[in-house]
Amino acid sequence: AIHGKQALVARAGAKCVLMDVDGLALLNAMHRLQPGPASTVAEADPAAVLHVGHRVTTLAIGTPDRVPFVRDIPYAGHAMLEAIAGQQGVDVAHLLGQVQTEGTFPAMKPAILRQVCQEMAEHVNETLRYYAAQQTGPSPTAVWVSGGFATVPGFASALDRVLTRVTVRVWDPLEQLGQPERLGDDRNVPGPVFAVAVGLAMRTL
Repeated sequence: AIHGKQALVARAGAKCVLMDVDGLALLNAMHRLQPGPASTVAEADPAAVLHVGHRVTTLAIGTPDRVPFVRDIPYAGHAMLEAIAGQQGVDVAHLLGQVQTEGTFPAMKPAILRQVCQEMAEHVNETLRYYAAQQTGPSPTAVWVSGGFATVPGFASALDRVLTRVTVRVWDPLEQLGQPERLGDDRNVPGPVFAVAVGLAMRTL
């Protein structure tokens, strides 16, 4: 995978001077921006971010002074879209067409969202239990959700209801940066989508 990335950069006529991975980039942005009020997460608690991508969901946990814990979960936006489309009796292409036309995800019944979130919750709970068994310090008390699926109305609250021992919050790093005008044509893209990009951009050479 690393050689493939280097070859891609070379074909674009550029030189690779720094390489990162999604989970570490997410934690980099999380530690630098520290989302949420102080009352939401205790200072000693490790940060936990759940980035729901298209094919893979990344759960990254860590503190600035410890080795980060990253797990790629093979259940993400595409699989959840298939489940939602099946529940609504439409295909995924039709559902995505609605999103592109209306600029937002169509409202869904809470029961459908709960069902879609259940498998995700099982993966997250399993990972948090494993993390707690391997660590001597505190475990996360909050999970910050980013990625395209974080913007689906009701997703974070539905996930919050089925997860145990943690609260779920949507993380918008662009809102914290407060300069959406610099995005140009991409300023209308929801902020949670840019979580990995923000972490990458905040690296120093």
